[in-house]
Amino acid sequence: MKIQRTATNALANRVRSRRIELKLTQEELARKLGYNTKSTICKIEKGENDIPLNKVDDFAKALECTREYVMGWTNIPTVNSDMLESLDDYNKKLKELAEQLTDKQKGELMDYAEYLASKNK
Repeated sequence: MKIQRTATNALANRVRSRRIELKLTQEELARKLGYNTKSTICKIEKGENDIPLNKVDDFAKALECTREYVMGWTNIPTVNSDMLESLDDYNKKLKELAEQLTDKQKGELMDYAEYLASKNK
């Protein structure tokens, strides 16, 4: 299965710009991804070929970015370790608090969280 054609040009631009940012040649990127020649990379960057879904993680690793960035779901190529640490602390605190709640209270909390999230739409 391949990524839909409508997203091909955006992904092509991301691959090319990230490769250039990392000062990689098409040949170097091709080798990192296990391709024998730069031909596949060239075609992806021109938008002639899609990135196979089973290669998205490989592209993310080779381009030192997240799969979400490769897929176009975020404009932030990498995740800052301070952000992850902060998120881990936040999740730990939420888990500790949730463990103190009854099942009914947990349901109410979820309802309220969904209500708050819906106000942001």
